[in-house]
Amino acid sequence: MKIVCDKTMTTLYLRMARVKNNVIMRGLSGNFNKQIVFKQYGKVTVASSYPDMSKVIPSEKQKDEKFKFRMAMAFAKRELADPKLKAEYKSKVKGMQRPHNVAVSDFYNPPIIGEIQILKSLIKITAWDDFKVVSVSAELYNSAGILLEKGSAEEKSFRGWEYIVIGTYDSLTGGKLVVKAKDKPGNVTVKEIIFP
Repeated sequence: MKIVCDKTMTTLYLRMARVKNNVIMRGLSGNFNKQIVFKQYGKVTVASSYPDMSKVIPSEKQKDEKFKFRMAMAFAKRELADPKLKAEYKSKVKGMQRPHNVAVSDFYNPPIIGEIQILKSLIKITAWDDFKVVSVSAELYNSAGILLEKGSAEEKSFRGWEYIVIGTYDSLTGGKLVVKAKDKPGNVTVKEIIFP
């Protein structure tokens, strides 16, 4: 482990030790007697001290986040159990990430809806996600808030989706278009446009 002092020599900072090309340590992960923790980041083994959580009393927000993290871990485990999905997640790995990191990130990050173009009976939607958008839908409402139609958009290109309006409407003034994008873990992003 490397010890580094600041300029005043009053504070010591412990950095994580990194192990490279060590036959004994290669691939090692987990903890040793609750004193040291070994982690894998890409092809690098990192050693750090075991965290002491004995005096920590979590807040409600921390409890909620811990629950969400458990859900993210379960999602990642389930997705990566499928070799095909694991290969897809592996294709998105950057730097020292692992497919597991990409799957957890996917769980936490909802899709993004960008530009929406309304061209008479054609609605063009730009939507993307850190992993994959699995569906995009559109809903048309009149000025009284009554649903006129809804349906699935079709993926036409990278980030490009299209919805063809089925009905013919005299006026949509005061009505709205609701677009929803959904990703693999089920996160949904909603964007509304009010017709002038």
